[in-house]
Amino acid sequence: MLCVIPSSLSFFRKDLEVYRYSRSLWNNGFTSGWFSWINGEEGLNEHGLAVAMTFVMTEPGKIRAGFNSCFIVRYLLEKANNTEQAISQLCDLPIASNCNILLADKDGRMVVVECSPSAKNIREAETFDNGRIGCTVNSFISDKMKAYDDTDRNDYDSHKRYRVVMDCFSSEHIRDDYIETTKQLLKGDYGFMCQKSWCGL
Repeated sequence: MLCVIPSSLSFFRKDLEVYRYSRSLWNNGFTSGWFSWINGEEGLNEHGLAVAMTFVMTEPGKIRAGFNSCFIVRYLLEKANNTEQAISQLCDLPIASNCNILLADKDGRMVVVECSPSAKNIREAETFDNGRIGCTVNSFISDKMKAYDDTDRNDYDSHKRYRVVMDCFSSEHIRDDYIETTKQLLKGDYGFMCQKSWCGL
């Protein structure tokens, strides 16, 4: 089982993100990548649930009252123990703007939930000979959600990045040494992954 968020650089650039452990008296403890104290882009809770996000462009007029992607990450890390609970809770949340939420638990249940203020779609992990993968980028992949995607081709080459990840798995670039080959994948050794000059460091 492997979850890949092509925009995440934490594998090889520890200085880019700050990871903190958080725990309240009433909720799950979790470690999360934080740019502020109140939300996160990805994290892992004490029950082995991993939650991560990617934003998807939303026209300003379509934004609604609700949870944005970073608050969804924190909420699910605090409230859910596994993927099924997270899906159930996420389906009940009002969504402010377009995003993808990747969920994976210690039992191997892995999905991407494509979210907009008007609709949600659960995308199951893809299965290959060498395992399963959940991948999310800065656009909606499913046909059902394409109508809600407002990127207008300004999506940071997310479709190209998604294709690189999927091609790596189907061609078996990702081998038994998952950590090392995933580092190579995220650095762009197998194809375009990041438009920033510091991605490959």
